[in-house]
Amino acid sequence: QRPELLEMTSKILDLMSLGQLLPPPLTMISEILAKISPQEVAVLLRDVWSYMRENLPSPALFSKDSNGYIWRDFKDFHVETRYIDRLRLIVLSNIDKLGYFYKRIFDVEEGDRKMIH
Repeated sequence: QRPELLEMTSKILDLMSLGQLLPPPLTMISEILAKISPQEVAVLLRDVWSYMRENLPSPALFSKDSNGYIWRDFKDFHVETRYIDRLRLIVLSNIDKLGYFYKRIFDVEEGDRKMIH
C-alpha cells in the first residue's frame, strides 16, 4: 500500500508544481519521496502544507505572456527558509542517495538567478 500512496502523493505534488502553486525547490520534492523514510516524507508534506496555507494562490500572481499562456514567474521570488530548512536537512542526512539532488536545488544557478541558500 505504501508504494501506491507514495505514487499518488508524488502525482499530487507534480500537479501542484505544474500548476505553479509551489515555488522551487518545493517543486522537486516528489523526486525524492521514494528515497527517504516515511517520517521524512511526512515532515516535507507538512512543510508543503504550511507553505500552501500561508501563501494562498491568487490570480494576481499569474501573468499572461505574448502567446496567451498564463504562468507564474518565480524569478524574483524567495521561499522563506522555514519552508525549506527541513528539506535541506533531510537531503543532507541522505547525502549518499541524494547528493545529486542537493547540488541541483541548492547550489546550482538557474539562468541568471541563484537558487535558495
